Amino acid sequence: MKPISVAIVGAGGMGNVHFQNYKHIEGVSIAAVVDKNAAARSRADEWGVPYFSSLDAVTVPFDVVDICAPTFLHKELVMRALSLGKNVICEKPLALSETDGAELFSEAEKRGLRLYTALVLQFTKAVEYLHKIVDKKTYGAPCSAYFFRLSECPSWSKDSWLFEKEKSGFIPYDLHIHDLDIIVSLFGEPENARCYANGRASVPYPEHATFIYEYKNLTVTAEAAWYNAPFPFTAGWRVEFENAVIVCSGNDLTVYPAGGEAFRVNIEDEVTVATGINVPAVGWYYNELSAFTECLRRGEDCQRVSKRQVLTVLKILDKLTKRN
Repeated sequence: MKPISVAIVGAGGMGNVHFQNYKHIEGVSIAAVVDKNAAARSRADEWGVPYFSSLDAVTVPFDVVDICAPTFLHKELVMRALSLGKNVICEKPLALSETDGAELFSEAEKRGLRLYTALVLQFTKAVEYLHKIVDKKTYGAPCSAYFFRLSECPSWSKDSWLFEKEKSGFIPYDLHIHDLDIIVSLFGEPENARCYANGRASVPYPEHATFIYEYKNLTVTAEAAWYNAPFPFTAGWRVEFENAVIVCSGNDLTVYPAGGEAFRVNIEDEVTVATGINVPAVGWYYNELSAFTECLRRGEDCQRVSKRQVLTVLKILDKLTKRN
């Protein structure tokens, strides 16, 4: 097995999630931690990994750059990593516009490098199961679908970049992008998309948004929220087929077949790793990073999160956010 060494850019919550999961992936090691915030040096010391203030300052060899920095830095950091001849894994969203996303993919292709966007729900057993049911038409065609992703306002990021639209994109890019990615991967690009956002007038961002995606013979709705309340993180979906309804909420997935008994589907991961963020110990990130590093070894793109899929999601979000 060819070893792969990773430079993690961004030593915050998501950087720590990725580091903890890489430790469990055979043949992968962390070569460096890169963060312009000098306070990140203590985390690098905790991890036992060399610290550098920028990618240009890294003096140890590495194969891939894993970008876990704030959203508004993604484009700049991806471009710099590619210019250094490095393959890139970038946390979602890859960029805050379809144009910027397309530019990044074009640069990677021009240089013969791989660019993977970390949209972790594609690597969950629940979404894998849903893909199988839709693709095989096990219960007929889908008739309606509903997705939700609700959380208290990120108090851990008070007064941070998350609350500046130009830097985070707010709820559509921070939360809803996960569900839209699933929707696009299952059903393709919708014929029409609408978004209705609301919340307190005293804050500069919408606290709740409802999304409607219209297809031929199918309507998909979704909601996402940063509530002004200690609301526990809650996410899931419900899909109605011609001959069944399938519901996923948290770690529970239940199938209600027409004319039959309801049954649960096991969606537990074989490997689980504590995240240290507002997500319980799961195997999602382990599965995702294992898939990306294996694709790197093979010199392949990752079909679960394809270029077309990523850019279609950004295209839809472009249209929705320009209307609101």
